Amino acid sequence: DAARGDSADARRGLRTSLARDPGHSGARSALATLLAGAGEVEAALGLLAEGRAHADDPRAFALLEARIRAEDGDVEGALRRLEADSAPLPASADAHALRAALYQRAGRHAEAARLYADLLRRAGGRASWWLGLAISQEAEGRHEQALAAYRNAWRRQDLAPAARAWVGTRIEHLGAP
Repeated sequence: DAARGDSADARRGLRTSLARDPGHSGARSALATLLAGAGEVEAALGLLAEGRAHADDPRAFALLEARIRAEDGDVEGALRRLEADSAPLPASADAHALRAALYQRAGRHAEAARLYADLLRRAGGRASWWLGLAISQEAEGRHEQALAAYRNAWRRQDLAPAARAWVGTRIEHLGAP
């Protein structure tokens, strides 16, 4: 009950901030996140759409909107928002990584692999991107390339322990004669 009261207080405070300054992107993002977390997805999306009208850069809320849509199960809607509003790499690496993961969820592995490869080439080498590339390459039947990508993910220090264990099984499976 205390948590519900705190959330209601936070909402009221954020709404007050937005009434004073409709362009306050931090307050808008926080309120949209609270609303989505409470299952009020349409209200959160409406708040973000309204925010695009007040933002200097209309893409400012694209990543958050895409995350909310994806968490609500609307993968295609999330992809549409990211495809329409993503800034070029490397400035929007997180948006591109989410787009690649959503392509993967939608079974669009060729697009996911291309985007992961582009991320790795132009924005650094996160383990999660190597892992995403490997998964999509394996799904496409490109096993040698997938094995190399799994090995690159394995070498990264930022690979989570559970993912490391799973990657180890994929390397073992694909590397077996």
